[in-house]
Amino acid sequence: MIVPNEAEVVRMIFDLRLQGFSYGKISAELAKQNIPSPAGKPIWSREGIRKILCNEKYTGAVMLQKTYVENFFTGKQVKNTGQLQRYLYKNNHEPIVTWEVFEMVQEV
Repeated sequence: MIVPNEAEVVRMIFDLRLQGFSYGKISAELAKQNIPSPAGKPIWSREGIRKILCNEKYTGAVMLQKTYVENFFTGKQVKNTGQLQRYLYKNNHEPIVTWEVFEMVQEV
């Protein structure tokens, strides 16, 4: 379920990136506007901003098999770096940003 004020922050982050802002400048802009990080801290980490900008879920899509269980007996999850096929399902849930905006940000 989309939380309107949080969705607005996500849209702002995508918009700032499209305007050419670096992760550090996005963090500074959010701090300047007194927008706390998801953890409630006054300063957003660059890594947190990067994760938002790389997460397809904000487009209403979901990527399956990002990780997999390599050994059934240990149950340990392993990052899928090409060992298995991944599946992208679009229109899985309500989007916050368009797929086009997401793709443009990936090219920045």
